[in-house]
Amino acid sequence: MSTFAAIVEKFQRKLREHVSFQFSYGRPTLGKNGVVNRFFLFHLCEKKDLLLDFLREGGLLKDNLVCDKCGSFMKLRKKNISDGFIWSCRKTVKYVECGFQKSIRFDSWFRGSNLKLEEIVLLTYELVRGTKTGDICDEYFFSSSTLVGRMIFNFT
Repeated sequence: MSTFAAIVEKFQRKLREHVSFQFSYGRPTLGKNGVVNRFFLFHLCEKKDLLLDFLREGGLLKDNLVCDKCGSFMKLRKKNISDGFIWSCRKTVKYVECGFQKSIRFDSWFRGSNLKLEEIVLLTYELVRGTKTGDICDEYFFSSSTLVGRMIFNFT
């Protein structure tokens, strides 16, 4: 299993080809190797596929899921919903597709929130960094009740 820093470094390399803006004097735009910064998260959140891969590799979303209905492994499928993907079982038995589905948030730290995954990731970064809640409200336009609800829900 990779360390979180190794996972961050891997995705920093993947994102570099998509980022045209660079700091001067060779300073790392996406953070030091293996260290998250706002630019890294912003660009990661722009690429839904990469964000989901990052969250799965980091253990924040399930990497695989077994269907409750038929016991087969489910697959991530694109779907026109806020998360962009859903776990779906397409096993066919006697010409009938199972069709069972679950949210990609199932049994994860993201369950129970109405915020987009991207918002939760950015909000969590700011909270872990120690950014004052008033500054987070001003910067991202979250209400103070959203911040309190997120902190109580996930950190207790």
